[in-house]
Amino acid sequence: MGARGSRVFVPPAFVPWRDVPQLAAGEVWMPAVGVSGAAPILWAGRNGTNTLSTAGAGDPAAVTGPGGNPAWTYTAAESDSFEVATPAGPLVATDGLYVACDFRFDSIDATNRVIVEQNGSNGARKWHIRKTASTTTLQVELSQDGTAVQTATVSGLTEAEGVGVQTILGKYLFLELAVDTTATTLATQTRLWLERKPITFTSHTGSVLTALFNGGILRFGNNNFQNQDFNGQLGRLFIGKRANGAILPTDDHRRKIQGYLNPKDRRIQIILRGNSLTSGQGASVAGVTSYPGVLRAAFGTAGYQTTDVHDRGLGGLKSSDALANFFTNEALFSDNTFDRQVLVFFEVRNSFIAGLSAQAIYQEHVAYGARARGAGFWFLVCTAPPSDGSAVGQTVAGEANALIRANWRSFADGFVDLETVPEFTPAGSVANPTYYSDGVHLTDAGYAVIAARVLAAIIT
Repeated sequence: MGARGSRVFVPPAFVPWRDVPQLAAGEVWMPAVGVSGAAPILWAGRNGTNTLSTAGAGDPAAVTGPGGNPAWTYTAAESDSFEVATPAGPLVATDGLYVACDFRFDSIDATNRVIVEQNGSNGARKWHIRKTASTTTLQVELSQDGTAVQTATVSGLTEAEGVGVQTILGKYLFLELAVDTTATTLATQTRLWLERKPITFTSHTGSVLTALFNGGILRFGNNNFQNQDFNGQLGRLFIGKRANGAILPTDDHRRKIQGYLNPKDRRIQIILRGNSLTSGQGASVAGVTSYPGVLRAAFGTAGYQTTDVHDRGLGGLKSSDALANFFTNEALFSDNTFDRQVLVFFEVRNSFIAGLSAQAIYQEHVAYGARARGAGFWFLVCTAPPSDGSAVGQTVAGEANALIRANWRSFADGFVDLETVPEFTPAGSVANPTYYSDGVHLTDAGYAVIAARVLAAIIT
């Protein structure tokens, strides 16, 4: 008898509205692919059976998002929005609500801009999620009678970059909202997540609700109250309700929903951690001609999303500081929906000046690498460029670099040897003014050298 060939198991493709109980029980609203700015747009309801047409001519244009998947651009001058009059889906007043969508603002302004809302006529229950007049604030407003409003606000949605504090609302974000009408406190009734990380509201006012969601117009990407445009891009929108006693899907389901036709480029995220050589001291234009700035631009030219390059450089940082602050800094960027999460690190001189031995500096790099890899990062370690006029291999800094060079495979995934880059020899501005702005920091040309070497190690 001939041998029977082995059978390879191929898991079925993930279908959110079939495989996620909350979405299967609720209503999945998704703008149809292939829409235009002029033609009527259809909304596909649960299982594609509840088809609803839009009102008005302010239709957003379909575009290809950074990840190659469909997104929708909302043009400020055209009052773009998706609108559905009185959705007839299975959501009822006591079900609670789960909302998930991807969004970003093309530009950050001081205008209220609603991401998604359901708003009835006078006296009807309503809810919406919006950016307020602040450039760093999201707000959720709910009402069960159209008059009394429960408001949950989260402010300070910023990220400390080398060029200063920046809002994160210009990045593609995966937003999730859960409203539980059976909860008995404000803190538990309304919850919010960005990138599947829980967000703590900075203020929460109003009364606990007992009912919500009895129809009304559903809008995606427009502000009904201010008649202002969304001014950005949106990906798919999912709406579900309580299933099997839970409103929030499982973590595995949330991860899969986040990745399903997500317009964001999920190939590579880069976090750049280091001292003033990372923050760009000596660069002619902060955050632009620094090594992170040059790398960010080159990353975009190579076809990747530049907002996923995070500059965590800090002047004066020692390797011990990076190690001590890892879990409140770099670890916050961990996101396993990326194919590769890269963490780049080098710091030697400040630790040497602080009196650490070469062995101590090396061991801190090893410990830092262990934390990075434990958090899911692909860890790229670098030697530090020579400084203070010292030749390659000299002083404690050179000894620490030698230890890193000889042993990087035991604690890192990739390596860039910045100490031996030909452009950085000899070190110091007097002997090498093309690449050094002083005895330690680099010129724009020097930072471009680092950016090129680091980028090549990441994407090749």
